[in-house]
Amino acid sequence: MTELNALAEHEVAPVQDENVVTIDEDAERRAEEEKIRKRQARGRRVSVSAECGTQQWTAAKRVVHPKSAGQIAQIQTAVSNNFLFSCLDQEQFSEVVDAMFEKEVNDGEVVIKQGDGGDFFYVLGEGTACVTLEGVNDGKSVLDYTSGNSFGELALMYNMPRAASVTMTSSGKLWALDRQTFRRIMVANMSKKKSTYEEFLSKCPLFEDMDHEQIAKIADVLEEHTFKKSDQKDIITQGDDDYLNMKFYLVLEGQAEVFRYVESEEAWLPCPPLIERGDFFGEKALLEKVPRAASVKCKSDILKCAALDVAAFERLMGSVKKQLVRRCSSYAEPASGGGIKAIRALSPKAKTREEAQAEKASADA
Repeated sequence: MTELNALAEHEVAPVQDENVVTIDEDAERRAEEEKIRKRQARGRRVSVSAECGTQQWTAAKRVVHPKSAGQIAQIQTAVSNNFLFSCLDQEQFSEVVDAMFEKEVNDGEVVIKQGDGGDFFYVLGEGTACVTLEGVNDGKSVLDYTSGNSFGELALMYNMPRAASVTMTSSGKLWALDRQTFRRIMVANMSKKKSTYEEFLSKCPLFEDMDHEQIAKIADVLEEHTFKKSDQKDIITQGDDDYLNMKFYLVLEGQAEVFRYVESEEAWLPCPPLIERGDFFGEKALLEKVPRAASVKCKSDILKCAALDVAAFERLMGSVKKQLVRRCSSYAEPASGGGIKAIRALSPKAKTREEAQAEKASADA
């Protein structure tokens, strides 16, 4: 049994400020030692107890572990790369950073053991670690972690035993976030996000025939992605045939632009109009299981999208598939002379270049 496992049940006494709990290191160390003795005496429980209600998570005290500016910056950088925390507001993000505490670990130390209950979410501050699964790959590593990687969130989110083991392959340092703080922040944020997604979906024409239960199921599994124009990276790349990693995107905020490479012109040409809030893109490749027909890039400084992966798209979009298939079947073929194919699969409002030019000529007239 590791010292990290023993930290799960230590209690923290409140100080004068009823909203903030400050950790006294000596008291914490004594509490850890006591818990270790108790655990060694009775053995560690493998089962995971039922979760508390949202109200109890919300009412919990805020935990603050003092740390230097450099440590705060390190945690902020590591946590910001985790999709779970990328959607937190500033106050929630600050609470995550405040509640994390540093723990030194040794080479060979088991941080997470497969089958155990979830105690903490971890960010690897220094060192390396490996992931192993019982009965898989002869017990050898299936994934390696380095400084900045994070792990341990799934058991905390879904109240399930640990799905894999994580073992240090060098000495190092971890930043740990306790279960209660993780659950309180994430439950509150996920509830807020779900309500936002449900409202957004209910206003999209594509989902207008879905009932609330169907919309709620989609809202549950949407993943939010933020893209920056300054990154100059494709959101979707023409020719990509990695079907299992494809996504269907809904635009929450900002604008995206569609480009298609036309061999006859040996150039990347835009396919107007812009994709905006309420538009969607990426369904053609998922429906037809074909490579991406065009590339999509961020047009505005920031673009926020909600996405469904392939499995969720197949499972939950059945009631609108016929509508999407009909839309795909109506897409224009490339015009003679090397014109651009209409990428309506990428936006419900997309037009060919010829259509856009005709509209412009009509307006000028």
